[in-house]
Amino acid sequence: MFRSALAIWLGLMALLAAAPPARAAGGCPGKIIFSDNFETLDPAWGTPSAVASTSLEMLMLRPGAGMLIGRFNLAHRVKDFALCARAGLASAARISDPGGIAFWATSAADYWLFAIDVQGGFAVYHTVGGHAGAVVKWQATKALKPGVGVWNALKVTAIGDQVTMAINGQEVARVTGTPPASGGYVGFIADADKTGPAEWAFSRLTVTDGGAAPPAAPQAVAVAPQAVAPQAAAPQAVASAGGGVYWADGSAAIGAGFNKGGKIALGKTQCALPGARLISVAIDGQGRIFAGTADGRVLVCPQAGAPDDAFRAGDAGAPAGDTYVALGAKGDLWVLIDGQSWLAGSPPPEIAHYAAAGAGGAPALLGVIKGPASGFSNPQGLAVDGEGRVLVLDQRGVAGRILIFGPGASGNEAPEAMIGNASGIVGDKTALVDPAAIGVDGAGRIYVGNGGTDVSGRYDARTSSVTVFAADAVGNSAPLALIAGPATKLSGPAGIAVDGKGDIWVGAAIVTQSGAGVMTQQRNGIAVFAAGSKGNAAPIGTYLTGGYAPSVAVYPAGAIGVLAPMAAN
Repeated sequence: MFRSALAIWLGLMALLAAAPPARAAGGCPGKIIFSDNFETLDPAWGTPSAVASTSLEMLMLRPGAGMLIGRFNLAHRVKDFALCARAGLASAARISDPGGIAFWATSAADYWLFAIDVQGGFAVYHTVGGHAGAVVKWQATKALKPGVGVWNALKVTAIGDQVTMAINGQEVARVTGTPPASGGYVGFIADADKTGPAEWAFSRLTVTDGGAAPPAAPQAVAVAPQAVAPQAAAPQAVASAGGGVYWADGSAAIGAGFNKGGKIALGKTQCALPGARLISVAIDGQGRIFAGTADGRVLVCPQAGAPDDAFRAGDAGAPAGDTYVALGAKGDLWVLIDGQSWLAGSPPPEIAHYAAAGAGGAPALLGVIKGPASGFSNPQGLAVDGEGRVLVLDQRGVAGRILIFGPGASGNEAPEAMIGNASGIVGDKTALVDPAAIGVDGAGRIYVGNGGTDVSGRYDARTSSVTVFAADAVGNSAPLALIAGPATKLSGPAGIAVDGKGDIWVGAAIVTQSGAGVMTQQRNGIAVFAAGSKGNAAPIGTYLTGGYAPSVAVYPAGAIGVLAPMAAN
């Protein structure tokens, strides 16, 4: 359903009618750095266009169907600040289309976002290299005034590494983050669903230095991911000493937890790539670590004494985006390079197949799966089973499917099988919804972590789950097991691995506090589920890692200890 000129005009008139008389900075304390009433579009915001312009003292952002657009004020970089502005949705094909305040931006692909929708929800995102990670998942708040043509007063205050967000004078969230060393730009962002365009209005922008005092702690707190030491409680179960779990959480170094005599020693390994954002990890039988970056590279960390090495993955036309690694049974390396498949003009995704890797540059490239026959839409994960089949986790909207390629596949080759459906319809038997992680066990069973976005496109922790499929599953197959429910503590799984005992290791945001009248709190880490778990199963151990919800790998098979459980909040 596309907007009509009358609908847009009515929305604008409603916003104008709701506007109180002009006033000063009001709720923004401190010395004013800059302000804008948007009588005209200052050059610092960019050139006026069909998608960004001013009208009636409002900045109008008009994303087309399936687009996200933003405007940053490039005349000012701020570190400690308070930003006050009004935001309102003038029209949209779907009223769940979000808009909000961007801050600490260093580029159009690196920023924080305080987003609202006019259904009554808000969220906080941190986008790095074009990849958005939810710091505070979508949740409802009574502070927001719902409806099209309704103003909501937004405020973001950042002092040091503490950021608070408020709606209509009521604080709704507090997060911890790292500001850019030289400060960042501020601005506005608007998003539109693929069903049609949207139009957001922003007005009365004031940015101050935030005053001298840091913001007071709110009564209801949403905690951003941060490094947290494990609790002192002993592990509930321990296998033979020497096992370990490895994770990639978006930092420059691989994290590790090692089983030493029944206790888990935590830390970062020496496997690191300064300046990189590591987002996937795999371990081979020799203990070598392979990590994919967010910019199309693979880091190889050989045995002790050998130098680490990194190489650009794929062929000459490969995108430089999110990179997922997986190992075959013979030590061969498979690499999925996604880039920004959702962005028009971006190089298409591809899968590169390499011979067994070692130090000294890129291993021999054996082939590349690439082309329209591959069927890639928005690939989000990669696994290789014991028979050499290549499993690609692919999204279509919030639906999901698994594309299965035969051993040694190369070129413009179609998958030999699929779990799910080509049209990406949500609600089939597979229970794949917003999938974001895939793994396999020694018997070939397929494990998928579902990220938690429901059919309306809104985040819902209740849909976070793990689905387990038979090795021979195809088409609209029901899973063998579905791990889902509040006892799982899962909120947006992002990584999954299965050890030799069959225990399931899930990288996710771990819910640490929830309940009626209490703002959900969560921190990123790893939840471990016993082999054969299903339904509303509680993890047998949890482990807080910090960073983003991590990708995980386990080594060696069958020698992994369950990590110390997290103390109850």
